[in-house]
Amino acid sequence: MGESVSPFADFQSLTDPYATYRILRERSPVYWDGPEDWWLLTRYCDVASALRDARFSAEVGTPSVDLLPPAERPKFDRLKEILSALPLFTEPPVHTVVRTELQRAFTPRAVDRLTGTLRRSAASLAERMAAAERVDVLHDIVVPIADHAFTLAMGVDPAALPKLRAINDGLIGALGGHACPERAGRAQDSVHGLTAFLQQHALVRPEGGAIATLIAALAEHRLTENQAVAALAQLVTGSLDPTPQTLAAAVLLLLRNPGQRARLLATPDLIPGAVEEALRLEPPFLLVHRVARADVRYGDRTVKAGDHVALLLGAANRDPRRFPDPDSFLPDREPNRHLSFGVGHHFCLGSGLVRLVARVTLEALLPVLDTMRLSGDEPEYLPLIGIRKLKTGPVLVPR
Repeated sequence: MGESVSPFADFQSLTDPYATYRILRERSPVYWDGPEDWWLLTRYCDVASALRDARFSAEVGTPSVDLLPPAERPKFDRLKEILSALPLFTEPPVHTVVRTELQRAFTPRAVDRLTGTLRRSAASLAERMAAAERVDVLHDIVVPIADHAFTLAMGVDPAALPKLRAINDGLIGALGGHACPERAGRAQDSVHGLTAFLQQHALVRPEGGAIATLIAALAEHRLTENQAVAALAQLVTGSLDPTPQTLAAAVLLLLRNPGQRARLLATPDLIPGAVEEALRLEPPFLLVHRVARADVRYGDRTVKAGDHVALLLGAANRDPRRFPDPDSFLPDREPNRHLSFGVGHHFCLGSGLVRLVARVTLEALLPVLDTMRLSGDEPEYLPLIGIRKLKTGPVLVPR
């Protein structure tokens, strides 16, 4: 694999990147991806260290706009404004201001209050699943319960979900794919739609949930409109896909590992560990983008100040130096300090909610999964470099 060639230049390496990650980890753990103009870090120790290292900044610019042909870039100024304000791509003190507001909606107490409602929702889904002749795991099970959790945590009407999902799909193209005018155009349309959504909700001043938190911060001038829209964009893109993708990954792993499924049925206390293993093996976000503020040396390689770096979480999470038997699904794996939610001040605020939804869903589904099997072709993933997203979900039928 030469460094003039991007390891993710072909469709297969994007839809199933783990073999490519393994080659990079073993042969060139600090790899210069010339065509994409960034370094790829794949070993756990390097990725975990870089996530905490102040020499690396999240303020990476807006590649989905900046890498377009110069004549195209001015068309997407609004998109650039919002992407650069995403908490994901900011540093203190700006990052701290927005994160402080968002934390109000995702305290452990606020998340725990959803447990009973979500447990009842999961039980209802399991009942319908048990009576069905065919179950699409994505559309019939994990998306409905993830959407329910999202509307509860956000404080939005479920009727708004189709609009928000269309907005999410447009934004994901800018965050997880290569730069192109068509993707940028869809993402900018999504930004306009999200701005209008926030403005409409500000008129009615909803009570409860993250949307109310953002509107209050906006009304009291603790956040600017761009900060509020960017925060909402991050909540949408960080919830509508990652939660169901994590749930679908867990279901697939349980179906493919009947021995471990039997252990969980016999010992439900292992379910939280199964959730962590699903997150480790199939992180919904495969990489974190950083830019070097100073020269950083890795053996005989130097990442120079100004160089961009992709911290490949999906590769680090399967590093055998950190995780023995790294490709195996082991719910009792200890320790399991995977990097799927990041670390430090960019640690995912919604991690508690994702874990709760996954735990109550698996508790409800496990007995039913034992009566079903996978049917048809293997599920397909979209060819996105930074995001793990199913194109088609697994289909289950009774045994």
